[in-house]
Amino acid sequence: MDEYSLSGALEGGQLTADYTLKMNTLIDLAQNEITDHVGIYATQVITVGVTTPVLVQNGYDFYDLNPDIKDFRYVKVSDWPNPFNDYEVENGQFKINSAYTGNYGNNGAVFTLHYYKYPVPIDDNTPDSFILEVDRWTQQAIPYYVAGMCGSSSSEDLQLSDKLMAIWATKLNAMTKREIRYPRRSREVVWW
Repeated sequence: MDEYSLSGALEGGQLTADYTLKMNTLIDLAQNEITDHVGIYATQVITVGVTTPVLVQNGYDFYDLNPDIKDFRYVKVSDWPNPFNDYEVENGQFKINSAYTGNYGNNGAVFTLHYYKYPVPIDDNTPDSFILEVDRWTQQAIPYYVAGMCGSSSSEDLQLSDKLMAIWATKLNAMTKREIRYPRRSREVVWW
């Protein structure tokens, strides 16, 4: 980030480094806040007979979940028309009744877990070529957050910083969490 003196001369050194060292942290904070409004969609597949449960206890199979799960959505099972609802998610594990895995173990039932995930953290080791995981249309708000936060550390830029943060808040509030719905089937019911 270029910084200029009041006379218009380009300044470098420590003042500029102070801002550039904050960039990755600020971008990471912004993308995490964005994912509270617009999730990053992901899936995890558990295939019976291939994926080994970490625990089998009291008639239930427990499978480890991906550590990046932020907001669990729904589960689909191979060849079932509707979402699968007979499960629990607790302590980072997917818990299902062993009857489902026993009945379908021979044909390799596939449980597909749909969820929103946390973004990959951005730190000092993240290369400049890294592509953010948040949707492209939400990335346009990130510069307002970064500029507003950088400006808030300097007393002469507080008014500009407030304006930038107001733009960030407006853009953030305009983002709505997408509702990813499972494919729906409809059927005609005729009453006689």
